[in-house]
Amino acid sequence: MTESVDTPVRESPRPVTPPPALERVRRALWGDLPRSEYAKIALLAAVFLLIVGSYWLLRTLKDAIFMKITGRLLIPYAKMLSFALMVPLILVYQRLVDVVEKHQLFYILCGGYGALFLLLSAALAVPGWGLDGGPPGAHRLLGWAVYLAVESFASLTVPLFWSFTNSIFDTNSAKSGFGLIVWGAQFGAIAGPTLSRYASSFGILNLVRIAGLLILYVPVLIARFVRRYPEARQRTLAAGPATGAREGGRRREREKERRSRGEGTKRGEVRGTIREEQRKGQLDVQCSDPTAISHFMGGFGQWTNGLTLVFS
Repeated sequence: MTESVDTPVRESPRPVTPPPALERVRRALWGDLPRSEYAKIALLAAVFLLIVGSYWLLRTLKDAIFMKITGRLLIPYAKMLSFALMVPLILVYQRLVDVVEKHQLFYILCGGYGALFLLLSAALAVPGWGLDGGPPGAHRLLGWAVYLAVESFASLTVPLFWSFTNSIFDTNSAKSGFGLIVWGAQFGAIAGPTLSRYASSFGILNLVRIAGLLILYVPVLIARFVRRYPEARQRTLAAGPATGAREGGRRREREKERRSRGEGTKRGEVRGTIREEQRKGQLDVQCSDPTAISHFMGGFGQWTNGLTLVFS
């Protein structure tokens, strides 16, 4: 008679749970966000980090390039021209929204802007056209092109990102996840000016190329996101609920309140713009090398976005 041997039953491994302290910190920062949403939000945070980081890198370079090629006194005219340029660009953007899916808009906009900045970096290296093309002047169109390209880039890609993101998440996930997305974007806003501080080592042309490559990587991440989360694509295709008369009235009242509160903000922005132009004028007088101007503007961006991260 053979004795039966009892085989030990293997217990399934228990899920690894984070320590209670880390869990409390996570909930304090981002609320009760489901763990299944973390990978989705992290991928979108990486997309927004690339958009914001490349923009801040280019923003700290565009003034140095424009002052060297076109001239500091023409910066106010470049700002006004950028506002005028946004009108046809917004019309084209609205037309694309009607005929193209939102994730495909990233392929068009980021692919186009990435290629544009790579082309501009190559043009800046051409003798007689770029940074070594002699005294500045309004006739040197390359400075205008760089300035307008940088100003319009964020004006189109940032609203596109939030439109894409808002159509994916519900209200509860948005309350917890959007903070993580913005938190990641703040690191991009610090990393971009940090690279600009080393313009003398990297070279302004190489930094423009780096920004163009970072922008070109955005469609790669968006394509990966759509493949991994196909249900998100279906949610972007769904139409939002219609706005009734009562809700439309509430929105108009809220818009009036925002406008009344925004009057003081607009006056503060005007004063800030005047101080910014005075600071750039002093930089143009004291710094003849555009890399020195980029170094200063990069430090200014570091401190501004660093303090924003601390107090956010």
